Amino acid sequence: MRLLARLLFWSVAGLAMVVALGAGLFFYLLWTPAPATPHLTGALTHGMIEVAGRRRTYSFYAPESLSPGAPLVVVMHGADGASAAIRIETGYGFERLADKYGFAVVYPNAFEGNWNACNIEGGHASSRLNIDDVTFLTALVDKLVPDIGVDRRRVFATGVSLGGQMAYRLALEAPSRFRAVAAVAAGLPTPDNFKCMPSSLGASSVMIMNGVEDPLNPFNGGEGFSYSVSISMEWFVPLAHPLSISLTSTVSPVCR
Repeated sequence: MRLLARLLFWSVAGLAMVVALGAGLFFYLLWTPAPATPHLTGALTHGMIEVAGRRRTYSFYAPESLSPGAPLVVVMHGADGASAAIRIETGYGFERLADKYGFAVVYPNAFEGNWNACNIEGGHASSRLNIDDVTFLTALVDKLVPDIGVDRRRVFATGVSLGGQMAYRLALEAPSRFRAVAAVAAGLPTPDNFKCMPSSLGASSVMIMNGVEDPLNPFNGGEGFSYSVSISMEWFVPLAHPLSISLTSTVSPVCR
């Protein structure tokens, strides 16, 4: 009986140790405390706009002393995300920069958390229903330009992962509305998975930022998934203005 009790004790103790180590590893690798809300001069506001019979929402930030004709930056969240999440994930960085350099920031929300980018396959409702996010985002800009007095000629867009893919779509289909875009952890889809219709006006200036060890958006592309980063960059060369392509790579993985 004593031997059985000892075996039982050490089995339970071993199991408890494994659970504790697993929990510790989970929090070490996956959990990061939320950043502290910084002191900002302006306030975040929330809005709604109706596009194609659908109510679309967004959050908006402008410094207290925003000058007339200031730039506007559109920041798009990743897959299954939201405007609130991208603010926290970036450590309120865009708002800090807005206070420092005097521009406005808008965080639009995708339909059910996902953008309808250039890829045909994706499994998201936005793609299956062919949600017109280009019209939504351009309509949002058209609303904010007169409302807050930003410069229509200095509208920029950026996004991460699926938001980065949506930035590509804006660069291709609405270059006259978005002066430049920055796509983070995103690649253009391969020809068999491509549905965007590039504008005859060319493309916006583009900055591409990808991690060389990113498993979700591979730097070297994936069969049936996306072009490699270098090919994505070359794809824009005939369309974009001279010297308007920039590529940045990092060694660390970039999360979705």
